[in-house]
Amino acid sequence: MQRPALNALAMVAMFSAGCPGTLDNPERFLSGNTMDASTKDDGGSCGSINVELDILSKTTGNGCAQAGCHDGQTFPPNLLDLDVPGLSGKTSASCGGAKYIDPDAPMESLIYTKLAAAPPCGDQMPLDRDPLTDAEVECVLQWIIDNTP
Repeated sequence: MQRPALNALAMVAMFSAGCPGTLDNPERFLSGNTMDASTKDDGGSCGSINVELDILSKTTGNGCAQAGCHDGQTFPPNLLDLDVPGLSGKTSASCGGAKYIDPDAPMESLIYTKLAAAPPCGDQMPLDRDPLTDAEVECVLQWIIDNTP
């Protein structure tokens, strides 16, 4: 009879651990080249959208790196941990070796193409959430362009 109680307790602990947290040191993950009106070359603006903080990180609780998604703590789906810097040139284990950030072809970067309604592999991101707006997707592309060597 104790086994079901232990299983229930383990499930409660597991689901509690799935709540989004906050990033203790967000400055550690900033490249210093965040998106705002002053960094976009075409005269456009991402307004208040900061790709690193608002979309990729778990600081806001809505980013890709939130608990249960790509935070690297519970499990990084497809071994992708978006809570660390240095994705440029790294390849996907499950999407035909596509580069997460492709400095030579930014529009082919998996981080960008997975935001499309019909991505080249798998499901559209963010999974089980509203898709990013067109403006947010364009800011992700511009961020990739601005932050690749």
